[in-house]
Amino acid sequence: MDGVVIYSGLQLRHVAENLVSYREYRFVITACTGGGCTDSASVVGRPSEDVPRIMRAPTLNVLSSNAIEIRWQEPDQPNGVITAYELRRDSKLVYSGPSTSYSDYGLLPGVEYAYVVTAINNQGSVSSPEVKATTYSSSPEGLLPPVLTPESSSEIQATWQAPAQPNGNIYNYTLYKDDEVVYSGTQFSFKVTGLQYWTTYSFRIQSCTNSGCATSTASRARTLEGPPLGQNPPTMLPLADGSGKHVGVRAEWLPPSRPNGVITMYALYRRTVTRDEAGRSSYGAPVLLYNGTALLYEDRDLSALLAYTEYQYMVTAFNSADRVSSMWQTVTTFEAPPEGVPPPRVQDVTATSVRVEILKPSKPNALVNSLSYNVIVDDTVVTRSTFLVQEVTGLQPYTTYAIRVEACTSAGCTTSNATYVRTLQAPPTGLAPPTVSSITNRSCVVTWAPPTYPNGILVRFELSYRLSCPPPYQPFNTSGLCQAQGPYTIYSGLELQYTVPNLQPYTNYEFQVNAFNELPGGVANPGWTRMTTLAGVPEYSTPPRLSKQGTTVVVDWSDSFQLNGELLTYTLLADDRKTYTGFETSAAVERQTKEQIIQFKVRCTTKMGVAETPVIVFDPSSADNVGTVAPSVAPQIQLPFYQEVWFIAVIALVALLLLMTGIACCLRYSGTRTPYVRERMPLQPRQKKYGNQIGYCVDPYDGSIITNDIPQRSPSQTGSVRGRAQKYMLDDHEEGFVNPAYSTASMRSRSNSFVDVSFDKTSKSSKYLDDDDDPMWDGHVHDSGLVSMAGQFDDDDYASSHPVSVTKEQTVFTDTHL
Repeated sequence: MDGVVIYSGLQLRHVAENLVSYREYRFVITACTGGGCTDSASVVGRPSEDVPRIMRAPTLNVLSSNAIEIRWQEPDQPNGVITAYELRRDSKLVYSGPSTSYSDYGLLPGVEYAYVVTAINNQGSVSSPEVKATTYSSSPEGLLPPVLTPESSSEIQATWQAPAQPNGNIYNYTLYKDDEVVYSGTQFSFKVTGLQYWTTYSFRIQSCTNSGCATSTASRARTLEGPPLGQNPPTMLPLADGSGKHVGVRAEWLPPSRPNGVITMYALYRRTVTRDEAGRSSYGAPVLLYNGTALLYEDRDLSALLAYTEYQYMVTAFNSADRVSSMWQTVTTFEAPPEGVPPPRVQDVTATSVRVEILKPSKPNALVNSLSYNVIVDDTVVTRSTFLVQEVTGLQPYTTYAIRVEACTSAGCTTSNATYVRTLQAPPTGLAPPTVSSITNRSCVVTWAPPTYPNGILVRFELSYRLSCPPPYQPFNTSGLCQAQGPYTIYSGLELQYTVPNLQPYTNYEFQVNAFNELPGGVANPGWTRMTTLAGVPEYSTPPRLSKQGTTVVVDWSDSFQLNGELLTYTLLADDRKTYTGFETSAAVERQTKEQIIQFKVRCTTKMGVAETPVIVFDPSSADNVGTVAPSVAPQIQLPFYQEVWFIAVIALVALLLLMTGIACCLRYSGTRTPYVRERMPLQPRQKKYGNQIGYCVDPYDGSIITNDIPQRSPSQTGSVRGRAQKYMLDDHEEGFVNPAYSTASMRSRSNSFVDVSFDKTSKSSKYLDDDDDPMWDGHVHDSGLVSMAGQFDDDDYASSHPVSVTKEQTVFTDTHL
């Protein structure tokens, strides 16, 4: 219990005895085994309340002849909560409550009184021993407080009167100032000096007789005002807006520590602090900012209050007596954006960079060394630094830029006016390869665009070309035949298009455009554009080369042609006989004799046409046994297409076709008039013809019968009916010839037909009973038969060697037009 062992054993219950009533105790149980001990958690308990004990005697203090002050303490053993105290004077209850002191007034002077104090709790009470005291026997009565009159800020005149009931001879008056004796004597007034300004004091007067003394109640008075003292400097706070920009200063102060009166006004002053290079300070004239009774003022006069400038403030307090001023308090205003930022100066210019010099602002509004500068090029910040010389890189050549400087403090930035500068020229960049269009076999159009970045004033474009390898497709190996050539400059000027003439057909070309400004040198590594001209007709260039190897003649035409297109074959003709066909450019021909003279011709065939060499004569009898004879080759001239042979031939053929079509139409519609009866020749008697008989026909001119000779017509008359006559004379059928005047009428009547003169070969007679049913007359021929066939025969012997048939009408109706 409370750290003291009160029981040790094996019991599970113990009663603690001899405890103090209502005192709190803390209990802990410790359980031990052979292995050690363990403490339980502590619990708190206290015994029940008991009657309090040991109440000490109270202390008595005689105040006057009619008052005694009684003080006491709690019992030594309260044994519970003391709920009340009872004070009895001469066994009479004069006080009951929780207080431990009591002033008993209304007593009689010179009387002894006995006091007992009883302490009470819930269980009972205990009383103190009795204590006695005697009041003063003859103290004065009816003593009034002194009358106080402030005469200055440090003097108060105190005046008093004798007690209303002196109760004896007053032999002394004592004046107390705040319990301090300032006067003792028999006078009825006293001037108290050395007092504080504007301070309230409490005074009491005590009068004494031989039997006792009496003290008056206190009276208070305040000295008059004096000069205020102890004015502290104001508390300064620089003001800024949300961006940290200077907007003013806030001054706040307290009243003087000793106002010595009523402060009627405060005055706030400001002055400027200037420091020279040596650090010495000078001050401007004070400026009155504020008069009033407030203890706070915000100085926001930005026309006079500059940013990042040192100022001093002083406050003066006034009362009716005088004033007091504080010490000067220094404050530095916040920074603000600089003012008067001049445009930058350009020190050096290249094609891609500019070096600028930054001038300090006329009003930095901050510590100059703490300013930062941004160089702005065309509204874009390109550099940030505190240096006054900065270099701007990454610019485009020959471009005008507006360069500004932005000077910044912690409160913001200010931008200068622009300085305009143009970078120097540089070689052009961003030139795309040219484009090729309108490609023919001899020309093309090359078009290009200006470079993306001319980087200066363009003075010319140069167009170059070169022959590129490999060449266009050929059916033979061309690996060793192509040699790159060029480049060659073919155009120089400011145009953006050029027509390239005099190109070789079926050839690979590469074109390149270079751009030049006023600087020497053009675009670095401009691109090439590859194209292939269209194929053209092959061309003969030089005669083949002939050489002799024993009895063999070797013909080499490797340099004889310009193919101008994809090769189909080479053909070698020796004495107009094909001796070689293929893709090789040389061939060997075996001679029959050593004296044999051979005429050679080489023909080149491509997809676009044919070219051949003139006849080359191999003559072994010439010098060195080799001779070549070739006609001179006229230079090839590129003619307009309308002067080409092929174009003239096509036009001639078309004209001929149109002419023949016109003639055929005229012949087709000529002689369509229907003849009258008397205009035709009379019909001749009908006769059957056999295959071995001699035919006859009617003379279309005079109507007579011709038995042996067939009249001849002109070629124009015979040509139109020759095919038809040959058709009708097939399969042992023969046709008769009639007057052409009846051909139109006969064609309109399909019932009239040729007479079939084929008979039964055994009976020599027709196998039909009636002539109308006999196919000799009708049915198997689809044409009318009224066509003159005289033009079918080119000689007089034809009539004697071929049978001839006539129409049925010619032999039956001899006298009518039927």
